[in-house]
Amino acid sequence: MTTSSRWALVSVALVATVILAGCSDGALRAPAGAAADTVVATDLAFQPKELRVALNQPQTIRLDNKGKLLHDWTVEAIAVTAVKEEGSAAHAMGGHGSGTGTMMPGAGTMPGGMMGGGSQAGQFALHVAAEAGHAATIEFTPTEAGTYVFYCTVAGHREAGMEGRLVVG
Repeated sequence: MTTSSRWALVSVALVATVILAGCSDGALRAPAGAAADTVVATDLAFQPKELRVALNQPQTIRLDNKGKLLHDWTVEAIAVTAVKEEGSAAHAMGGHGSGTGTMMPGAGTMPGGMMGGGSQAGQFALHVAAEAGHAATIEFTPTEAGTYVFYCTVAGHREAGMEGRLVVG
């Protein structure tokens, strides 16, 4: 291959990359250095049912709602720091957790890694919600190894089997 042919090939690849970046779907991305997992919510099921994440490493969970109903991904009690939600939908909770059906999001990080703020202070350590056909992300760093239950707080969804396990280790 001649030098001019190589430059032409490199130029085409560069132009294609720029075009594809410009056509991005605006999907939520993991920050640099963070592990990313996608949880797909359909009506009354999560896939996968188990997530394994590294201890003391930044994590990003993308909730991709392929269902026809609003769904959320919630962990009630887990030691975490650096919690940040992006694109999360506000909704009435199904009465799960330590509080009553309140509105989320709006929580910020408190000392000790639990979330708080507004009327739901300390209700859930991790919570992200997505309207039907949309996605949202939550970033966090788990600080204690263990197995934790995640579930959907929408009334009746957990009882119908919409839960799974988050394994930190």
